[in-house]
Amino acid sequence: MYDIENRIVKINLYGEVFELLATTRATTKVGAYFADEKLTGKNIDTDAGYNACLFMFLMLHNEALRFRAWQNKTKYKPKKIEDIEFMLVLDDLKPISNAIKEAVYKSKKVDVETEASKN
Repeated sequence: MYDIENRIVKINLYGEVFELLATTRATTKVGAYFADEKLTGKNIDTDAGYNACLFMFLMLHNEALRFRAWQNKTKYKPKKIEDIEFMLVLDDLKPISNAIKEAVYKSKKVDVETEASKN
């Protein structure tokens, strides 16, 4: 078993720290979102890109909240788009997308290291 703390990415937006955690559950939901919206690199406009980034951020943040609730034995209360969209502006997309990339990278890296340690 690996340490989840190594997979969590923190991003500070407007003085509030958000944690992101890439899990299979989150990536499945993100994949379904892209399939439902039929989003590809060819047809993503600014609004669609913003919405996709916001959705990915929300899914990874909710997974971190789910983990913290399990860890602290408290009730899990997911955030909704409405809870965070008002505080995210287009200027935030670069650091948010970097945090998303880092969270996904960390999940892959830990999985590889875990598999290697089993052998």
